[in-house]
Amino acid sequence: MTDDLLGDLKSLLDRVDPTPTRLSAPPAFPPPGDHVPLDWCSDSAVATPTGMRGAGTSRSLRFTSDHTTIDLRLDTDLGVRALGLVHPPRGGSVLISWPDGGSTSGIDTVGWFRADPLPAGPLRFVVRQPGLPDLSTGWFVQ
Repeated sequence: MTDDLLGDLKSLLDRVDPTPTRLSAPPAFPPPGDHVPLDWCSDSAVATPTGMRGAGTSRSLRFTSDHTTIDLRLDTDLGVRALGLVHPPRGGSVLISWPDGGSTSGIDTVGWFRADPLPAGPLRFVVRQPGLPDLSTGWFVQ
């Protein structure tokens, strides 16, 4: 229902007050594609545990779906580095995207993957495993 309402509103605004062609631009973030969204479970950037004096240079995130969990650790001490664990391990790869690029990392037999260097700013991780739909974390800012 919300998508229909927003679509109708966009159509109305496009007819009544269209965007001048000189101001048109591609979307800031690539569309999600055919990815199954992962549910965000936890993020160390949201709450600092009791007794911590600062945010530190690491961030831990957890995403889940019905049958897969992805744990991410993002270190920012020397650029942005990602270390991740996909459970249960099924092989495959992880596509890491940012607005103007991306990289791919293989998932080992235990479920670990690593990616560096990554740019600071918006990131999205897409897990691709054989015989399963792609799973996406959605965009978040590091």
